[in-house]
Amino acid sequence: MVIRTLIIGFLLLFASCSSHGSCHARHERIPIDSVGYSDTVWICTSEGAKRFHASDTCGGILSCGEEIIRITRDEAEYMDRSFCHKCYRN
Repeated sequence: MVIRTLIIGFLLLFASCSSHGSCHARHERIPIDSVGYSDTVWICTSEGAKRFHASDTCGGILSCGEEIIRITRDEAEYMDRSFCHKCYRN
């Protein structure tokens, strides 16, 4: 009975992640050509940070040692930031 409850709980969790796209394991990559220059992106303000991200929950930004801020793609590229390979695809 306990195993059955655990299995049902796991299946419900998995279904929730799949339908909402909020779980890191199900992170969908966004086509680069669909991101406009005025679209919002996220950056880490650490000195060595070089990428911009589609989300503040991207695995590539979670290790940020400083503040995570929201700016436009245009601003990010002006700061010599490039697309995060975990968030975006060609």
